[in-house]
Order: sequence, then structure tokens, then C-alpha cells
Amino acid sequence: AMGRGSLFKSTQISQSMPDLLHKLICKDPGERLTANEALVHAYFSQSYVKVLENRDNRLLMDSRMKVSQFNAYLEQLTRDRPEVPLTVKRQSLVNDVAEAFASLPSEMFPCRLNVSFVDESAIDFGGVANEMFGEFFRQLFTASDPPFFETSGGRARAGEEGLEGTFLPCAANDHLFLYEMTGRILLKCLIDRRPVHVRLAP
Repeated sequence: AMGRGSLFKSTQISQSMPDLLHKLICKDPGERLTANEALVHAYFSQSYVKVLENRDNRLLMDSRMKVSQFNAYLEQLTRDRPEVPLTVKRQSLVNDVAEAFASLPSEMFPCRLNVSFVDESAIDFGGVANEMFGEFFRQLFTASDPPFFETSGGRARAGEEGLEGTFLPCAANDHLFLYEMTGRILLKCLIDRRPVHVRLAP
């Protein structure tokens, strides 16, 4: 388990930001924030997230500054972290990645993944990991029995900018593990600032 303060130590960052991230990666699904709850979290919803001193004037922090500060914090969070090796098979990519993230401790999320595919030679400077995440989402949403459905009633399809359509979880309980792991993988993509070309309905 990750103790509070082991991952978020900076006193220069708004206290609401570590609180938001802790609640997003909470191990207990019942205590973990939903997408809607995250959107109205104090970090994004408070008008006075942080007061900036400029001589005798007080300036409000606008949304762009919040995002900039958030990205700076992620940069600090991932700096000088050890690498975590991750080897997966293309033929069973969704299951391999899901199982890997199931065993990845929360405190290791800021670490850089060193990804390799079985029987393939490559050095991962970020491109191999990008390929793995992109292929994970492509296979996840285009499977014959996908755990998510496209809200217009059609099937998932690949477009130039990624998967087209907006997706919701299916009602079947046999996909609960994949739902949880998809959330963890999306969080890792957020921490790494990797683009995910999939629209999930809140």
C-alpha cells in the first residue's frame, strides 16, 4: 500500500493536486473517484485554487495555469525514477498488459516503463511503450466481445486520430477486472502524458 506522503512530497504544489491523484489511484474501488467526481474535485472546481502574489496584487489562477502546474508536477513526479521492465505478447496484448498493471504497485506508477514485445528486438525510448498502449486500446475496443460499447450503436472503428466513437462500459460483470485495469492504464498514460485517442463517456 502507498502511504500518504511517499509519492507527493513537494510543498510548492497545491495540496488539492496530491489529494486528487491519491483518490484516482485508490486501491479500494468504492473509495476511488469516478470520472464525474474527478471533474468536480477541488483542484479543478475551486476558483481560488492558489493565490499568486504579484507585489500587492492577488491573481486568480486560470485553467491554463492549472494545467501547466499539473504538467509541471507530473514532470517532477517522474524525474529520476527507475525503469520497470514489461514484456508482452502481441497475440495476448490486452491480457498481458492488464495482468502487468494488476501487479504494479501504485508507488511504481511514476516509473518509466521499458517495454518489449516477445520475439522482437527493439530499444524502448518511448516509442515501443506508445505502440503498446495504442495497440492495447485498439484491441480492447475492437475485440469480438468488447467490454465497452460504442454509444451510437455501431462497432468501434479505427480512424486517422484513433478509435472513432464514444464508449461506455457494458453491463456484464465478467469485465470488472478489465474495467479496473483500464482505469489504471489510463492513469499511467496521464502520468506519462501519453495521448490516448479514445473517448470514454463520463
